[in-house]
Amino acid sequence: MKKLLPIIIASGCLAACTTHTSTESTVLKEAAIADARKADKEIHLGFLKCYALPSSDKDNCQRIVGKNHARYEGASSWDYIRPFRYESERLGFLAFLTTKDKSCEAVSEGPRFDKETNAFNVRCDSGEHYAMQFDRKELQWQLVE
Repeated sequence: MKKLLPIIIASGCLAACTTHTSTESTVLKEAAIADARKADKEIHLGFLKCYALPSSDKDNCQRIVGKNHARYEGASSWDYIRPFRYESERLGFLAFLTTKDKSCEAVSEGPRFDKETNAFNVRCDSGEHYAMQFDRKELQWQLVE
């Protein structure tokens, strides 16, 4: 027990050094979203390819895709990384739909998976709905007509 207490105290001190205030977290989140919106469509489509992968593969995939964006690659805080990933995924759905000549102004929320159709239901802010499936063998998305 005597050895455990210093370890717990040291861990707490290290954790305290790496946390951000709510203002810092907000600034990092806003910067991440802005950076994701400025990123190339290819980065958005790259994050989209990672979206439906199992979590262990998804994290590695996102790290690889993120290396194509200087600000993301240098990020060391989850307060930046998570919003960047989320925004890039959303924009990836939009980019995919526009490459398929589908009408969609914006995608404000992540799609919902429908077990019956085995597809992700993507809702556009402009009212359109699309069903999309991910082929894990080909690592490609397709529209379900």
